[in-house]
Amino acid sequence: MEYEVKIDVVRCIRAMFEKWYLYILLGIVSVGIVFGMNYGKEELYQGYTTIYCAINGTYTATAESMKIVKLNAKLVNSNKIATRAVSIMGNNSITAEDVQAMISVDFSEESPVLGIAAVNASPKVAVSVANAVAEAFVIEASNISANDGVQIFDKAVTAERVSKGYVKNTVLLFAVGFLLLTAVIAGVEILSDRVYHVEDAELDGELELLGVIPEQTMRGRGERNNG
Repeated sequence: MEYEVKIDVVRCIRAMFEKWYLYILLGIVSVGIVFGMNYGKEELYQGYTTIYCAINGTYTATAESMKIVKLNAKLVNSNKIATRAVSIMGNNSITAEDVQAMISVDFSEESPVLGIAAVNASPKVAVSVANAVAEAFVIEASNISANDGVQIFDKAVTAERVSKGYVKNTVLLFAVGFLLLTAVIAGVEILSDRVYHVEDAELDGELELLGVIPEQTMRGRGERNNG
């Protein structure tokens, strides 16, 4: 005969509160894991330069400039632009491949502004690469469109430290662990054969019970016998 598994939500919630120490331990473990994953890693810095389409001259010229930016936004970290950027910097210790690995692009189809970010362990290198790539892109855009509508809007001057995401990663890890731990506690409670009420032992009404004898510890029995 099959019996329904009844889920007592209140009982599950009570079990969670009774196991509060496990959630505290989970929080400590989450912080430790995130810290351990980032321990010893070097700090990274980001230089950020923006490029825009200058709205000057005829509408056709401006539209052409914006079209050039949109078409080439995904090519900012191409080998051609990276090679030109290396030439602009005049730094023999940095290769075009290094530049490509540092660069990322921030661009929206609805905006005439394009952001170029360079990330490196050296703030000075991050700033130099971001500015050099922006300058290289402007030169290439000018060669293609035959106008100077694409220009550098704001050069990188200082580099900001890139966050390692301690808080975000810790919260994410704790949230996943919280759900798993809660599921385990609830599952154990649901499948437990402990009887909390007389109804729990009636097998869905199949048995008629007058009552249930509570479990007693040896200590409790000894105290009664001595009395």
